[in-house]
Order: sequence, then structure tokens, then C-alpha cells
Amino acid sequence: MADERTGQVLRHILQQIGHDQNELARLAPHLDWPGRVRRTAQTFVPRIVAVADQLLQYVERSLNSPEVVRAIWKEFKERLAGGGEPDEDIESLISDMDAALDQERQLLAVITGDTVSKLIADFLCEEHPNLAQNNRSTYPDLYFSTSDYSSLPRRARGLAVGPALRGGRPTSVPDGIEIKSNRGTRIRVDSHHDHQGLHLALTFDYEGDGWRTHDLYLAYLSKADYTRAARHTTATTEKFSFGHAPFISVTSGRIEAGLLEEATD
Repeated sequence: MADERTGQVLRHILQQIGHDQNELARLAPHLDWPGRVRRTAQTFVPRIVAVADQLLQYVERSLNSPEVVRAIWKEFKERLAGGGEPDEDIESLISDMDAALDQERQLLAVITGDTVSKLIADFLCEEHPNLAQNNRSTYPDLYFSTSDYSSLPRRARGLAVGPALRGGRPTSVPDGIEIKSNRGTRIRVDSHHDHQGLHLALTFDYEGDGWRTHDLYLAYLSKADYTRAARHTTATTEKFSFGHAPFISVTSGRIEAGLLEEATD
């Protein structure tokens, strides 16, 4: 079943890469980007299909872990209370723990997409040591440390975009993996750039009694898959967005392009 799903996902991704291969070939400096992107897909797709269910469970457990800690602490306090009068030191520790958990609750009141994306990146790098994480503000989020980027030009932060090395790490290369996450069941992402490359997206939400992960999706995005937002003034930051249509479910092998797009937070 996993082999069949791997084939479905890989065919979808390779077809998308094929439609964009001319644009990839024109990308400078020329490093056979079409071939490199295909190799990334051929390596990454079987891996992500194999661990997709584990990844969804890991993210869900991680998001809910603060409430699990509170439940354990509540039971622990009740047992202390049932064991007689605690001494002053124990009472002080209980008070400090309650205060710390209240402060933590405020910090975790809003789970952001960045939080979920970091959980995904950490999980994948733990599972596959030759995947490396980029700096937080650098595209793509993940790249293969075994890939040779030594011929790329070196650039400092803030200079022109394009494949390059910054701080020894590749930036703006199409043969890595970008990670996105969306609250809700559909993908809708705003971005500062229309980057080409593999995009892994996880959908999640809070459903009354806890956080739930919905599904994991993968797509190769070309520049044509982005919608450029209208700029009303020269001071407005340029935005690009993409939706659910290009993605295939990693857990089911289904393509949901025919469904209506939904607005998400």
C-alpha cells in the first residue's frame, strides 16, 4: 500500500517538475537544476510517505503536550494533598510550579505556523540525518547536506536573490524542501517570494478539547503556481500566495484540486 502511494505521489511531483523544467534550466547559475530537483523528489517522496502518519502523530502530541503536563501535575498535587499536610518547602514548590504553568499557558495561547513548521523540520532531520535545516528566514527550510553547492556564488544578507551561499548554507535553491502549515483543512499561504521547489504542508486546528493534525501534503511549485498580490503603494511589501490546488495528500495519494479553496487564518 505504501509503495502504491509512493508511486502516486512521485508521479504527481515529477509531472509538476516536468512542466517547469525549462524555467529551472534557465535558472542561473546553471547546476542542472531540473536533474537536481528530480533527484530530491525521488529521494524525499519515499521517505515522507513512510513517516507521514508518525509525523502527524508527533506534531499532534507535541502541540498537546503542555495540557498533558498540566493533567499530570494536577494528579500529583491531589496525591500530595491526600498524603497529609505538606511542609513549607513543598508548598512553595507547588506555588512556583502553578505560577510557571500559568505563565507558560500565556506563551502558548496562540500556536503559530512557525511553531508547527519547526516541529516538522526537527522530526524530519532526526529521522534522516542527511537533511539539514536552514536559517529561519532562508529558503528553503531543508536541504540535503550531501548535495554539492560549492560552485554557488557567496552573498551577504540583503543582496540580490537567486541561488547562492550565505553563511555556508544554500539559499534560494529549488532542490530543497520548504515547510508550510495551515490552520484548517485547506492550504492557503502568503509568502514574500514566488520560490520554485518542493513544498511540504501540514494542516491542523484546535477542535475544542485539543489540537488535531488533519493531513500532510506535497507539491512542486513553479512561479506560475503563485498569485501576486496587488501593491497599493511603493511602501507595501510585495506578497505572493498559493492555494491547495497543486498539492497531493501524502497519506492517501489523493489530489483534491477540484475542491473549492477555503480562506484560512
